[in-house]
Amino acid sequence: MRGICKKASKDMGELRNMLGKAAITDDGNALTISYEDYGVDSCGGGDYEVTYTLSKENRLKLYEKLTDAGYFGSLSDMIKECFGLSFEKESFSDYCSRNNIDFDRHIWIS
Repeated sequence: MRGICKKASKDMGELRNMLGKAAITDDGNALTISYEDYGVDSCGGGDYEVTYTLSKENRLKLYEKLTDAGYFGSLSDMIKECFGLSFEKESFSDYCSRNNIDFDRHIWIS
């Protein structure tokens, strides 16, 4: 568990927070996480963008799993704490897979 244990807040308001190169949009119904990187060597120097979208049901599953793991605050804050400010996307995918949290993923490479 990280930090001092506080009552988790289920803030369902509109959130838009930047995580380094990732952005989280949470309107309480769906969760969208967008990640961008530019001039990626493994993409031939091109740009790379990925967007994860979680339904309301899977958004709630993620919130509950992170709360159970000892994270607190808004879902956006918990994601930043768990996955880091640079949003380690493989860790997010693995975490969701291990916890039966489904998401749609869209990848764009230029």
